[in-house]
Amino acid sequence: MNPEIQHHTFCIESAKLVKDFPDILRFSLEYFRKNPPPWSSGSTLSEPSPKKIKISDTCDMLESMFLYLQTYSDYFRNHWKWSDFLKQYFRTDEVYCKWLFCQCLSTFIYLSEKQHHELNKLWSSNTDIWDAQIRYFRREIAGELCLKKLSFCVYIADKILGNVNRLNKIMEKHSSSCLVSGIKLPAIGDRQVIDLILVDSTVNNLRGLALAVAAGKPVCLCGPVGCGKTALVQYLASVTGYASKNKLHQVQLGEEMDSKLLLGSYKCTDVPGEFIWQPGVLTKAVIDGDWLLFEDIDTATNDVVTLLVSLIERNSLNVPGYRDNLIPAPGFQMFFTQRFVSSISGFFQQTSATTELLRKYWVQLNMEPLSREELEQLVVAKYPVLSSISSRMVKVFLMFSVGLHVKGKNSLQFDTNDAFESKGRLTSTRDLLKWCSRSIIGYDVKSQDSALNVIQNAIDLFCCNVSDEEIRLKLAMAITTHLGVVKTKAEYFCKHYKPKISLEKDRCIAGRATLERSKKLTDDPAVLDLGSKLYFAMTRPSCCLMERVACCLSLNEPVLLVGETGTGKTSTLQLLAKHTGNTLVVLNMNQQSDSIDLLGGYKPVDVKYVISLLRDEFEELFRDIFDLVAKNVKFLNHISNCFNNHDWGTLVALMRHVKDTVVVKKNMKAEQQLIWRNFGNKLGRLESQLKHNRALAFAFIEGALVRALKQGQWVLLDEINLASAETLQCLSGMLEMNGTLSLYEKGEFEPVKRHENFRLMAAMNPATDVGKKQLPAGIRNRFTEFFVDELNDRSDLITLVACYLREFPAEKINAISKFYSKVRQLSQTVLSDGTGHKPHYSLRTLCRALSIVATNSCKNVQRSLYEGFCLSFLTQLDATSHQEVVNLIVSVLIGAKNIQGVLSQRIPEPEPVGEHVCFEGYWVSSGSVPISVSEKYILTPSVKKNLKDLVRVVSLSNHPILLQGDTSVGKTSLISYLASASGNKCLRINNHEHTDLQEYIGAYSVDAVNGQLVFKEGVLVEAMRHGYWIILDELNLAPSDVLEALNRVLDDNRELYIPETQVAIKANPKFRLFATQNPPGFYGGRKVLSRAFRNRFIELHFCEIPSPELETILQNRCDMPASYSKKIVSVMKELQAHRRSSAAFAGKQGFITLRDLFRWGERYRLASTDLNKSLYDWDQHLADEGFLVLAGRVRKLEEAETVIKVIEKHLKRKVNVENLFTLSDSTSVVTRHVLEDITKLSLPGFEHVVWTFNLRKLAVLVGKAIEFQEPVLLVGETGCGKTTICQYLAAARKQKLFIVNCHQHSESSDFLGGLRPVRNHSDGDSRLFEWIDGPLIEAMRHGDLFLADEISLADDSVLERLNSLLEPERMLLLSEKSSNDLESGELITAHPEFYFLSTMNPGGDYGKKELSPALRNRLTEIWCESCEDDHDRIAIIEHNVKDGLCLGNQEDGSCGIGRTIISFINWFQQQEFGKKITVSIRDLLLWVKFINVTTDEDSKMQATPTFTKLNLPEAYIHGAHLVFLDSLGTGISNNYQEQLLKSRRELAMNFLSDQMKNFGYEDFVISLSQKVLERKTDDYFGIHPFYIEKGDLPMDKERTYSDFTFRAQTTKENLIRLLRSLQLPGRAVLLEGSPGVGKTSLVQALANAAGYLLTRINLSEQTDVSDLFGADLPVDGAEGGVFAWRDGPFLKALKDGHWILLDELNLASQSVLEGLNAVLDHRGELYIPELGRTFTVNSLKTRLFACQNPLRQGGARKGLPASFLNRFTQVYMESLNDEDILFILKSLHSEIPSQLLERMVKFNYALTKDCGITWGLRGAPWEMNLRDLLRWCQVMKKYSQNGCFDSGRFVSLIYADRMRTVPDKEKVLAIYEENFGPEYSLMKISSPIVITPEVVILDDIVMNRGSLAVGALSPVIDRKHAKLLLRNQLHVLRSLAIAIEMNWFVVLVGGSGSGKTSVVQVVSQLCNEKLEVLSVNSAMDTMDILGGFEQSLEAVRYGFSFRLLASDLENKTYAFGFRLTGFSFKNRWLLAFSFRLLASFRTLL
Repeated sequence: MNPEIQHHTFCIESAKLVKDFPDILRFSLEYFRKNPPPWSSGSTLSEPSPKKIKISDTCDMLESMFLYLQTYSDYFRNHWKWSDFLKQYFRTDEVYCKWLFCQCLSTFIYLSEKQHHELNKLWSSNTDIWDAQIRYFRREIAGELCLKKLSFCVYIADKILGNVNRLNKIMEKHSSSCLVSGIKLPAIGDRQVIDLILVDSTVNNLRGLALAVAAGKPVCLCGPVGCGKTALVQYLASVTGYASKNKLHQVQLGEEMDSKLLLGSYKCTDVPGEFIWQPGVLTKAVIDGDWLLFEDIDTATNDVVTLLVSLIERNSLNVPGYRDNLIPAPGFQMFFTQRFVSSISGFFQQTSATTELLRKYWVQLNMEPLSREELEQLVVAKYPVLSSISSRMVKVFLMFSVGLHVKGKNSLQFDTNDAFESKGRLTSTRDLLKWCSRSIIGYDVKSQDSALNVIQNAIDLFCCNVSDEEIRLKLAMAITTHLGVVKTKAEYFCKHYKPKISLEKDRCIAGRATLERSKKLTDDPAVLDLGSKLYFAMTRPSCCLMERVACCLSLNEPVLLVGETGTGKTSTLQLLAKHTGNTLVVLNMNQQSDSIDLLGGYKPVDVKYVISLLRDEFEELFRDIFDLVAKNVKFLNHISNCFNNHDWGTLVALMRHVKDTVVVKKNMKAEQQLIWRNFGNKLGRLESQLKHNRALAFAFIEGALVRALKQGQWVLLDEINLASAETLQCLSGMLEMNGTLSLYEKGEFEPVKRHENFRLMAAMNPATDVGKKQLPAGIRNRFTEFFVDELNDRSDLITLVACYLREFPAEKINAISKFYSKVRQLSQTVLSDGTGHKPHYSLRTLCRALSIVATNSCKNVQRSLYEGFCLSFLTQLDATSHQEVVNLIVSVLIGAKNIQGVLSQRIPEPEPVGEHVCFEGYWVSSGSVPISVSEKYILTPSVKKNLKDLVRVVSLSNHPILLQGDTSVGKTSLISYLASASGNKCLRINNHEHTDLQEYIGAYSVDAVNGQLVFKEGVLVEAMRHGYWIILDELNLAPSDVLEALNRVLDDNRELYIPETQVAIKANPKFRLFATQNPPGFYGGRKVLSRAFRNRFIELHFCEIPSPELETILQNRCDMPASYSKKIVSVMKELQAHRRSSAAFAGKQGFITLRDLFRWGERYRLASTDLNKSLYDWDQHLADEGFLVLAGRVRKLEEAETVIKVIEKHLKRKVNVENLFTLSDSTSVVTRHVLEDITKLSLPGFEHVVWTFNLRKLAVLVGKAIEFQEPVLLVGETGCGKTTICQYLAAARKQKLFIVNCHQHSESSDFLGGLRPVRNHSDGDSRLFEWIDGPLIEAMRHGDLFLADEISLADDSVLERLNSLLEPERMLLLSEKSSNDLESGELITAHPEFYFLSTMNPGGDYGKKELSPALRNRLTEIWCESCEDDHDRIAIIEHNVKDGLCLGNQEDGSCGIGRTIISFINWFQQQEFGKKITVSIRDLLLWVKFINVTTDEDSKMQATPTFTKLNLPEAYIHGAHLVFLDSLGTGISNNYQEQLLKSRRELAMNFLSDQMKNFGYEDFVISLSQKVLERKTDDYFGIHPFYIEKGDLPMDKERTYSDFTFRAQTTKENLIRLLRSLQLPGRAVLLEGSPGVGKTSLVQALANAAGYLLTRINLSEQTDVSDLFGADLPVDGAEGGVFAWRDGPFLKALKDGHWILLDELNLASQSVLEGLNAVLDHRGELYIPELGRTFTVNSLKTRLFACQNPLRQGGARKGLPASFLNRFTQVYMESLNDEDILFILKSLHSEIPSQLLERMVKFNYALTKDCGITWGLRGAPWEMNLRDLLRWCQVMKKYSQNGCFDSGRFVSLIYADRMRTVPDKEKVLAIYEENFGPEYSLMKISSPIVITPEVVILDDIVMNRGSLAVGALSPVIDRKHAKLLLRNQLHVLRSLAIAIEMNWFVVLVGGSGSGKTSVVQVVSQLCNEKLEVLSVNSAMDTMDILGGFEQSLEAVRYGFSFRLLASDLENKTYAFGFRLTGFSFKNRWLLAFSFRLLASFRTLL
């Protein structure tokens, strides 16, 4: 048949079937991917065919195209070039053809239904259109009628079968296809059938799978482990060619796999600044039409499932930041697997909320596991040689398999099932096949050796992964029984078998396995020695392990070794690699391991590195083409010179010239030309790199795993169970036989070629240890797993010892093994370590001791033996256990008679002599810095003992050391002393809960000087390179994943792999690693380290320093006489016996710590130097200073009394508090000078300060701390004067005060400064970033004060950064500022006048927390007492009341206001509603300030003659309302009912009136019922008596004010409260009230009426500080790397003087709240660290408002801290009552009859009364308020007819539809009928839906069907997306239609599968509107919705421009085409050209 006819025939016949046969659609899509559209014969026609086309053929062709468009318009509309279609069929004249043409045209140009009808009318008459429609639909209608009659069924079936048979014949010629279990599927490539035996159950499973694929449905394969779920999909992929094309992708799901990993992300390329989108596996599969297999779908996270549901539902994928509505390419298919879970009753399918979402979309295929008979068939078919024992092998396998292979009575039972369930490995059919493939090697049915080989392989595969030896033996015996072998063989192989390990010249023999040795190994006899230069004992377990591993390596099986630390897992693999000549690459995995670390990625490199690679490639290509004659050699030399001279431009030009010359050669082979062209592309990218001088070059650096894969190295993935899901995902493909991987990150989709010598191994500790986890079963089952036992057998221990100590006599070796066994036994019964736990001894402990003995470091064997075992076995023990083990060492190893002689011998200095320092008889290697011995470091006896233990380890080994003990016992100081005394540089890392691995190893960062991106090595790397000592402080505070990443540094390898640079750092021999920690359990936050991790250290336990030694230390360090030091140590000891009630968890450290003791002593030393008086009472001085240090921090009076009693008891001096804090003749010398300084000054701005006793005490305590340069921590409730005293002291000392407000997101850069974008580039300045000092650094440099406000809120990781500054040295290393000139950063020493201050609120309040004890201990803590004394309070009030104000005639000369206010406060706090309210000084001053302002003659205008300022009684009572009464109902009082609150206010008002009566004033009542409400002038707006100055903005009628009335009574009351609060400039206002009460509206209306622009900011949990204040953002259209500061809305409004409203304040995060502190309090300023600027609030213009709903409303609302709320004037917004609501409704909707409005309000009240209480419980609480009534009125007005308002039409929409149950909906309607009666009856939906081309009528609601404008685009609805219109949806559709017409937001609530999304899609399709669906999940952020900055490269910019142009062209073309359709044929060519241009644009995009 003619190819053109065949093509047309296929198109026509397949189109007839695509509607009813989904598999035909898949064939068609695959066909059209490779073939032209139906109208083309094989090439795109540029001109109309001259051949006359038959009308019947034309109709068939048009009909087929219309059917295709109806079936899948999304694909065919974009895939085919419709311009050719227009040219070919525009001139058709036949009526039916015209109609079909119009149908196709309307579809692919998005015409609406109305436009489509108009198009038809232009071409045909109405009669012709009807005839065509009847002709088209006749076939479908006839078919449906025939199917209803049985007599026609056979006819229809025959007809369909005939079509299918005919189509099958055509498909065989035109489309690749394959037959799978009778199901025909499309094939895309070469068929590569894997070796799968198709037994009966497999055939059934395969048929079900093929049917699901043919239908195009996602399919979930469910079944037990081993039933072949994955294998079946892989087989189908191989049959259909997907496997050969690498189009099957497997994804292992888990908790760590999120949606972003599936979608993809931007990746950098080798061009600087360029980023390309790297699609994730899901995005790639959708784009390319690949198959995707998701393993273990039941473990998927919610966001992954949501993403998949959206893809299945919409048949499109939305990839934020990349492409929207990505339509899957033909062939795309998703598979899921789900494992059945075993239980007592059998197997069941585990259900979860995530899988329930997907269940309704997928086709579930329950996999039938292979029966026993089928398993035997499988074995016989694949391995015929095993047919004689196949049944026995299957029987053995079934004993272990977790799959349901056997059913019924023949089921095998085995009593060790529980053991299998606990160990995490699931045996599957894969293990059976692995056993068979091993057994057939050399198998002879008659051979006894073959039988033994089968048994050994079975034991290896099925038993050796079991950890329990007894169970392992039991299993092995069961195996031998089933195989017909005596059980003694099992016992022999498990307990006695020891394979022979030998080396030959070309091979290594390990028992039954043989490994080829590398050719690079020489014939050196040493190479054939198993033990040469390596301590490895050939014990029986190690030999067996070597044999098992060797078997796996010889068969290319991945190996997994599981076992405790120190059992020799890594050593065994290293030995095998060494003796076979293979390189073993060890990759230590952890939770921070990234797939990039293994596979590689683009990383910053020197340009020279990139050019060197290209130069090498160029020279290699050059030599292949050109002869090396003299001229060419000279040219290559020129290339070399350019390279050496860094003349990159000339070098690239030369290489490009050669490339251009070679490519044009005619005699070049095509392969060579391709290679040179690829080289030219690389040159082009290099040129792009060289153009960006300001950026580094980037190159793809292959990871260690990829390099090993290519080069044939062995890879060990150590601690593989710590790796993340993403990392494990990239390994899954390599675990199959000869599996490999692809470098998608590099843009290479072809798999990396796997070297034949490559082997993959893994090791892990059991998940029973702390911090360890199970390896996912899907990954674990692909390994051959072995459990590595610890060495316990005596003979094996002797072998091990003999391996190390070859010259030792047998009895000594036997004694050592005896000692190890004995000490292991004692560790489980008697011994305990320093924390009271059992010590852990392992082979690593023994081997450490043996290695020291073997090296004979002491030059005396006996001494080395003693020291080595003491070092390894003693250091972690407590005193009792220590002595017991010492006795054991002496008695067993040395001998009691010999010990004195051994210890008396001096250890000689090691080589080289003269480079060591002796400590306690041990020699420590000296370092590179000058030796410095501190005179202040006192070596007491206990310190000497600790020093001896420490020096022993440092001297005799290089093992890491862990020092454990209580705080301040001298752990860190001892290491520092030893380091400085031996001349070794010591570095330190302070660990915390958020320590990142980058702090250890480094990271890429910007150079502070030149702005270039460089890798800055971390402290650990620096120490390893240069041989420094390093201290890892607070080790058990660091995250476990960070600690586990250090394993390779801590073991014998002492190396660190840096993934970013792909470099392995080998430690310098002088490198030493120390770690310190406080015991877990005794100190908060400290975790228990895993056994595996701790075992890598040598542990030392430091006990508490004895009292006599403390006295000695004080005496020497603080120059204190012995008598004094003894007294204050006695004070400490007695205080430690007490417990502070306010610091219960501090234990004995509650009253005093060692730091406090030394702080006390240091104050004595400094004071004795200054005073130097001979007759001075130093005991009194010490007593006073001790009280200041110790009692200043306690929070209760009884605690202070305890301190006084103890001090007086031991120092024999009286502590008089008045003498310390009150200036008089008897004032203490210790504090007199401070009191004199502060009380005699009169500082401007502090006139309001009254020196009460508490404030004097606070000033003295802070002043004394500053005097001794101690960092200060002020702790106290809000309003107690913490910040004020800091500001006062700064002003008094004439120093600048820097303040930083801390919050949970504070960064160290907020304190120290950092790299900021260079905003003003000077000439020649190409830097992107520059260093800007932070406020702390500025204060340190210039000698200023620094205040860290709310320091406890900052993260510990930030505060730990300041540790060195808080130490006496007062130094800070700016490592962030490191550059080429400052490699380690800048070291800053604080100015002598610099002082560090900090404040915090005590924990217990919302969002507040206590500072960690470790940080608090470094600060001088001072408790700031609140002013509770009435006399002090009165004094403060009287001092701040302005002159001239007086209540009556006071006899004492006071104004009387103070006593009156305090009287009210005392009464108020005695009332029930006032007991919980805390009154601070800030509240008193606020009341006083209100009185001062409102009674000031200059504070108000004289607006009218009737206006007068407030008199004093009025101001007093209004002030009480402002401070106390207006806030009732907010915060902790928000649970009171409205009526109760009103009664409480009235009660308080009566008390206030009575107070005024006592002074002779008449009754005063605040009246709010003035007839004249609003008072407006040109300058002021308000309500009598409160007014605010008007702004410059004229009132806008279009804004909120026009829809808001102030005249409702409750609104009036709320407004006057708001105006009252606005009388105080600079004071923020917080409005709280129920939803709908009008909080936001009131502020908006007031702002509009007063002429101010209001900036409203909606807060949420996701709101960040930068969202409010601004950030550095890229500049649109500018060159890459250019940033500019963009003000946030808050900062912008602050600058412009606008009003600011923070809505939903209690939804904001703690960081946002604390960031506003300085703006809200008396400072009124905002500091922006990024700008280094402070912005001041203009209180005359800018007013701050906040709104929030009560806490009881829920929805993530949280309580706000009292310290934060205290900064606001709180106003409770009373809820609107029925009268208010009715008044508002009448005011805003006067057209509606009053009677109807009254019934509506009554109905609303009736619902609110009981809904959610007695009924309507589901979904409660409900809020039915004014908003609902306003909506009701709005919708009635919109749909009113002739002034008739029908409330019954819309009551269901407003109220009933929100109810969750039918009875609740009916209850709402019943209440409506009760309240409205028959006059306003309910409306019933009676008429059906009516659809016309223009409108859709839903009962009484009419909606337009899309835009009627010509050229408007209308969505195309094909059969794939068409939704059914169901009768039960009519009511919902009507309600939804009304909401859409009213432009209301709608929330659809319903259960899963209730049709929420579908009903919205139905509405959009009815209205011809495009629907954008956004699937929201937990992984989504605001950038996914709103957008964000992306790179702006030429291609991206042009692409965006093309998209805009194409969109415009599309609209114009469609509109133009619509107009031309009725014109001459001549114009139709112009339309065709337009569509061709549009198609070109689409192709480009």
